[in-house]
Amino acid sequence: MDFLALTIENRQMQSMVAYMEQDIHCLNAKVQDLEKKKTKCLEEKLDESRRFGVESIFAKEDKMNGLFKYYTTITYIRFLSLLPGIFFTSTKLFP
Repeated sequence: MDFLALTIENRQMQSMVAYMEQDIHCLNAKVQDLEKKKTKCLEEKLDESRRFGVESIFAKEDKMNGLFKYYTTITYIRFLSLLPGIFFTSTKLFP
């Protein structure tokens, strides 16, 4: 009788171990997925922080008034008015 009880208990424990191993496998898969998402999110944030240009200045312009003027010492409207004269001149600079 004791042998039969021990056999049943052994099978129950084996099934519990198999169930727990399956849970561990699922949880490990979830952890890996979350780590990938976290890594991707951090890489995107790092890429955004590395970008620096007129667009990033304008994005921050709402937070800080006059940020474009701070970086360039001219207003954005004046900068736009200077562009055609700099890049699209019809006169030759060097003969």
